[in-house]
Amino acid sequence: MHRSIFACRALRRLSLGRFALPAAPEHFAGFPALATLSLTGTAFRNARDLEALVAMSPRLEELRMCCIAVDVDCREHGGDGRRKVRMVSSSLRFLRIDGMGNVEFVGARLPRVSQADFAQASYPSAPNLLSAMATSLETLDYYYYALPLSPTKLLKGLPSSYKNLKRLKVHLDFNHAPPILSTLNFLRTAPNLTQLVIQDFTDDS
Repeated sequence: MHRSIFACRALRRLSLGRFALPAAPEHFAGFPALATLSLTGTAFRNARDLEALVAMSPRLEELRMCCIAVDVDCREHGGDGRRKVRMVSSSLRFLRIDGMGNVEFVGARLPRVSQADFAQASYPSAPNLLSAMATSLETLDYYYYALPLSPTKLLKGLPSSYKNLKRLKVHLDFNHAPPILSTLNFLRTAPNLTQLVIQDFTDDS
């Protein structure tokens, strides 16, 4: 049944949860009508299959991912063992990531994303994704967790300007300085910001 998913050319909405998706067939050309994709606890045999699922769906506008994983030992199943994923989409407008799993997002190109929601954002995936949508991002909901990084390293890779960012909601732990400095960086680089919410996620104050 899972393999038959790749044959559904007219699919407009796809939600996959808690199973390992088989390798995409060689002739897989994407889902030409897919607009909404939700992946929860989904494991991929290799990074190429996840990349293809996004990049080869030309009408994809909404993508939600929660705890995505590339198989822990892909070589046992014929995979390439690569866990670095290139997130590329020219149509995507909304992106939510709740937990990065064992995937690192690199080389992203997301020129039309206007709304992003990052929970359990990790380094360096989060800066890579934010850089890819810097010119289009209008709304960002961002959870910072305690990261053992220097402020310089945490800010490295972030764009110098979020000129279209209007609404920013940041959840952080006030006991950790690097995340706070990152928040100040957002404020310095977002000249058109009109709404700001800063919340301590440890007690929702």
